[in-house]
Amino acid sequence: MGKSILVVDDNQFVRAFMSKMLEASGFETRQAADGAEAFQMAVASPPDLVVADYTMPKMNGADLVRAIRSSTLRALPVLAVASTQQSESEMLEAGANMYLSKPIDEPRLISSVCSLLHLPMNKE
Repeated sequence: MGKSILVVDDNQFVRAFMSKMLEASGFETRQAADGAEAFQMAVASPPDLVVADYTMPKMNGADLVRAIRSSTLRALPVLAVASTQQSESEMLEAGANMYLSKPIDEPRLISSVCSLLHLPMNKE
């Protein structure tokens, strides 16, 4: 596929788990431990999509989405992930394109990513 995805979560195991699922479907991934790091990485080398958790130190997921939407990256698709309805609402209000509730499973993650990137599900 060749599409690049930035996976943002403060939990290294969750980042690794989501990255492994995405890589198994042919995506390239990079990882960031918080929103501030992710924003710097995205500005330096824009990914095709960001998958961001809500609860993170330094800059939470909603603040990351707001930073993306108010920058030159404003059209960058963002898939938000979190575990509460309040965080879902805040992420969507901030401008996330789509939301997945935790726990994340591979079919839902890949389907959502393909939808946001306008890719068919049966790719590699």
